[in-house]
Amino acid sequence: MTNDKQKMNDQIRDHTKMSEIVLLLQLIKTFRLVFIMISFSYFSGLLWFVICDYSSDGNGFIEENEFNQNQTTFYSRISALTYFAFTTLSTVGLGDFHPKSSTERIFCSFFMLFGVMFTSLVMDNFGNMIDELRNFNKSYEDSEHFNLFLGTLRKLNGDDPLPR
Repeated sequence: MTNDKQKMNDQIRDHTKMSEIVLLLQLIKTFRLVFIMISFSYFSGLLWFVICDYSSDGNGFIEENEFNQNQTTFYSRISALTYFAFTTLSTVGLGDFHPKSSTERIFCSFFMLFGVMFTSLVMDNFGNMIDELRNFNKSYEDSEHFNLFLGTLRKLNGDDPLPR
């Protein structure tokens, strides 16, 4: 009987270690997705700056939001443009920064459509990670219920071995 208890304790310990590994892998995937989102927002903000600067006719996104070279530092412009790209890509779009000229609006419409696809992809990955975590523990719980059922059958059978 102690052999069975030792075996059960070993199985529980192994499952706990496996759960920790799976959770760590899911955390790594989450950090990777967040890093991808931030990096993509950063480079999209830089692209947005280049397009707006190139198509500028004097009353565009850069001029209206005071992103001129003389008025703000490079880092404040980049952080504001990254913020704009992140809110646009994540489909939040707070409206404090928005395109001003027709060229910028056309580019921003495609940028928003791409943002919907990107946000959907990220949310799908998060949903898959949650499902994977749930399913991992579900199989262990099902086997635990099955073992409880077999133990009940043994008890009802008077501790005689079950026929095969």
